[in-house]
Amino acid sequence: MHRSIGFALLLGCGGSSPETSPEPEPVATELRWRDVTSDDALSKLAADARANGRGLMLDVRANWCMPCLDLESKTFSDPEVRAVLSRDFVVARLDVTDSSADTDALKVRVGGHTIPWVVFWTMTPEDAKAFAEGEVPPPAKTVSTFVSAQELLPLLGALSQP
Repeated sequence: MHRSIGFALLLGCGGSSPETSPEPEPVATELRWRDVTSDDALSKLAADARANGRGLMLDVRANWCMPCLDLESKTFSDPEVRAVLSRDFVVARLDVTDSSADTDALKVRVGGHTIPWVVFWTMTPEDAKAFAEGEVPPPAKTVSTFVSAQELLPLLGALSQP
């Protein structure tokens, strides 16, 4: 008798219907940051992004830059932001903490006269051609200050659209 009651209780507690189930959380994906220290490295990442149908994001940052650290700890760590970036972009980082002539030159070439400087290319055929020819094409969008995950997500969505 105890078994039938337990089985009946188990059947009666079948859970909620699909209409009332909460939406699943975005998969918490770790970002695969790629370090960039030269024009050649940036061009190779651009080619990789284009070949895989993804955009390219370059985060120009330094350890002593508070908005850079906030972007890393609050924005880029957000599960939704990580999911979109992992799916739609090759993510790269130019660290100018201990700047060198090469990193300073690359920072200027990508338009980063200040930091943080987050640059997005959608990797159009024109972008790919410019990178292949050793040029840095104009970005689709840049971010030059701290933005929250809620502010960045609509931008990422717009850049991810075909």
